[in-house]
Amino acid sequence: YGGHIEIFDVPTASPMRVGKVEMVYTQFHEFGKGGSLSAAVKIGYKSNFDPAPANVFKGCSWTDSLEYGLHAESSNAPLIIQNNVFINSCDAGIYIASGSSAVHIVDNAVLGVYPSPIAPVLTNEFTGGSRVHNYAGIRSDALPVRMIGNVVAGSNDIGFLHRAEPCPPTRIFNNEAFAT
Repeated sequence: YGGHIEIFDVPTASPMRVGKVEMVYTQFHEFGKGGSLSAAVKIGYKSNFDPAPANVFKGCSWTDSLEYGLHAESSNAPLIIQNNVFINSCDAGIYIASGSSAVHIVDNAVLGVYPSPIAPVLTNEFTGGSRVHNYAGIRSDALPVRMIGNVVAGSNDIGFLHRAEPCPPTRIFNNEAFAT
């Protein structure tokens, strides 16, 4: 059971309160709450903003995360994830939920991703065999503004999981996955 940082808004407060963070060269070691969907760092905005607060993670490291390393909920708030390293993350190094419309994922390395030890085990209706949910080094349920120059290794499942963009690619390119 590790630490957990959450950046969020309180729309019911008067005036409304909005969290914002700029993390540079910060280490997050054994953060997350193991299988509870409480990431090491979670950006959990419930609102869209004008102007939107920008959140930045540059040059940081996540080691032995007990849940997603970095998880963004839906919002129009810009999120810059650049030059970071994620080592031994549970379920994903980076997870961007649908509705996150201003995410930049650039020049990151995600090394070693494993499924949550308390992940639900499902039964395949055709074979009767067991299966667990998919997990990926970098997962984006929304099309990122940019996903360029990232490397994923050793996920034992999926390197990158994201929506396809129209051709020719202008947002997602020069990413590499191996040993997945």
